[in-house]
Amino acid sequence: MASGSRRSVLAGALWVRSWFLWNHVVVARGDRLTVSYSPVLQPLINVSVGGQWLGLVFDASSADTIVFVQEKGACVPKSLEACYSYKQAEAMGSLHICKQDNDADCLYLEAQEFTCDKYLKEFNKAKPHRDALVIDGLQYEQQGVEAKDDVLFSFSGGDTPNVSSAPVRLLVEPMSISSNHNWLSLQLFAGASGILGGSGPSLSCRKRSAWSVLLEERNASMFALDLQPPPNATIQDPSGQSYIAIDEINPDYDGRLVWSQPKQIGDLINDGMHEFLLYHPEVCGVD
Repeated sequence: MASGSRRSVLAGALWVRSWFLWNHVVVARGDRLTVSYSPVLQPLINVSVGGQWLGLVFDASSADTIVFVQEKGACVPKSLEACYSYKQAEAMGSLHICKQDNDADCLYLEAQEFTCDKYLKEFNKAKPHRDALVIDGLQYEQQGVEAKDDVLFSFSGGDTPNVSSAPVRLLVEPMSISSNHNWLSLQLFAGASGILGGSGPSLSCRKRSAWSVLLEERNASMFALDLQPPPNATIQDPSGQSYIAIDEINPDYDGRLVWSQPKQIGDLINDGMHEFLLYHPEVCGVD
């Protein structure tokens, strides 16, 4: 991660580079996904899941594609218009509920892939399983159903690549913190339709993700986040459109970037996560 010399991480451009083992092929300029912000300033990407355009929080610390189910009241608020409807997805014929989910939980620590090759006829017959996402030391509980659905991305250049039968987790209740959290001022997922995990697929119990398939199919060797201050930020330095770029580096940042890269320590839990290494740091001239 890096910010410009006069910018902070919270009010500036944040760049993250992700390294993959695929050959480097630079794709055409314009492969950008526009980023907007939720009411609580979470970065949202416009993604279609099951034929429904949703605002998903881009999360570089997880790998799962998660949607909040409208019929189960999983969106915050429950009246959120862009909330995933499993009934609409079933009507389109794109949704497939994993039958294996009733026999075993989908755990990313398991070496064996959660295959999802047999399906239930009805969503309501699925048995939700528990999982959790830790953010800033807080554990957000999940109650979800593993499924497959079509995921469509929309690039600013007009291209709309589709990841068919992508692994998707359908949450049947809002993400919550079990411990007392009255001191929290924000509900992180208010105004969001779900989460788009941007880490490596090894962090997913499905060993495959919509984001990793998108990058692989585009022969991408890197992606970068350029997050400008949201419209309601006090400091606009400068204001501009936020986006995620595929195999593209803004020349304005040439020579000012510090890259992050996946951990390579053989740790099953953390290998897919990014770490920010500082080499020879100095404070007031003292290293």
